[in-house]
Amino acid sequence: MTHPPPALQAQDGQKAAKNALKLAKNHHFRCFQWILPGFGLCGFRTTILSAPQQAAAILRFRDTLHMCQNPASVAEGERMNTQPTRPAAEEPPDAAAPADLPLFGPLGAALASLKKNIQKRSAEAQQEREDEPEPLPEIDEEELRAIADPEQRKRERQRKIEFYRQFPNGREVAETKSQKLKAEREKIVQLALWPERTRGTPNSFLRGALFAAIQGKERQYLKGALLATQQGIEIRFTGMQLDQSDFEVWEQAVTLAAKNQLGNYCLFKIKGFLRDLDRNDGKSDREWLKDVFRRLMSAGVEIKHGAHTYGGSLLEFWHDDEADTYKLQLNPRILALYQAGWTALDWETRGKLRRKPLACWLHGWLSSNAENYPTKVETIRQLSGSKTKTLFKFRQNLKAALTILQKEGVLVNWAIDPKTDNASFERTPSASQQRHLIRKLAKTPKTN
Repeated sequence: MTHPPPALQAQDGQKAAKNALKLAKNHHFRCFQWILPGFGLCGFRTTILSAPQQAAAILRFRDTLHMCQNPASVAEGERMNTQPTRPAAEEPPDAAAPADLPLFGPLGAALASLKKNIQKRSAEAQQEREDEPEPLPEIDEEELRAIADPEQRKRERQRKIEFYRQFPNGREVAETKSQKLKAEREKIVQLALWPERTRGTPNSFLRGALFAAIQGKERQYLKGALLATQQGIEIRFTGMQLDQSDFEVWEQAVTLAAKNQLGNYCLFKIKGFLRDLDRNDGKSDREWLKDVFRRLMSAGVEIKHGAHTYGGSLLEFWHDDEADTYKLQLNPRILALYQAGWTALDWETRGKLRRKPLACWLHGWLSSNAENYPTKVETIRQLSGSKTKTLFKFRQNLKAALTILQKEGVLVNWAIDPKTDNASFERTPSASQQRHLIRKLAKTPKTN
């Protein structure tokens, strides 16, 4: 250790300590540079030391102060400064100063205050480390993120932590599942590209009341409601009820997403999006589109179609103010709904049915089935989500909508039996549906 120069004379108490500090600041003694890192004294930069480093530094600083106040130590320093300095590696380790030595004057008070602040910071840092939740396997973290109540989420996390501490093998199994899940999500997931004049739609969206045949003013807020659906499909819905105009926006969003990997962002200008929907791009239409995006984003669906399931929102979107563009994202797991079966809707015909909710819904429902069996009028009312209160009035609306579909070439013919109240439909299946019917007929066993 380098000691103070011979010019430093022994002085009493407080004066000696002040002179030691002054010389340390002016001459940057190696001892003070080494003793005071991170404390903000003598003009040195403030840094953070670990608790053991802080304790050692304080003890060395206190030892130096007492050495500067002791005449014998000063004389010894003068003698040592006349001798060659040994390499640092050969110097003996410093003896720690006794913890009970007193400190003098303002410098002693400053050092005591400094020590108190360091201890406080260390305690706060330790508390922060203790408050940080222990990380769990990703599969468990996803379950916890789905819990809305913070207190319940905290209790569930603690329960899982205690379980894994008791059964370490359980954590290994969860980590393995998490790695498989991550690998599965990293696979390239992309929707099939459909012809430009069509829109690919999961059959589960077309065979029930998810996008109801209602007017905007008839919307209701639903919470975990079990929607009416065709057999083999189950849909639970939470959020503001969706209608056929929301369906058109979702279809346009999916068409953009189909050109990219699912999960990636799709960039678009709101005016261009509206023009693709054959709508005006004025302020009222822009605000309408933003409202639709909000409904689709806030809607929570739980859909089960055969062995395929999906739970989550229908899309996510946000605005990039700097570029004045919108970003849109679809959950990659929505692919499961397409894997359960989907229909390419004729979008040109759909455009001719705009502002006719029941006709739009019937177009999607009839197009999604290769064979259209006679169906009771009451069943159609439930499946469409119609708010028409009387069956008589709905039957009138149904006849009007079927007439429009026949005029647009969707139906060849239709009829409602007055005795059974069954509606029957005659339509030409699409090319893919015709192939499906041929395969189905080929599998049918022949009877004598």
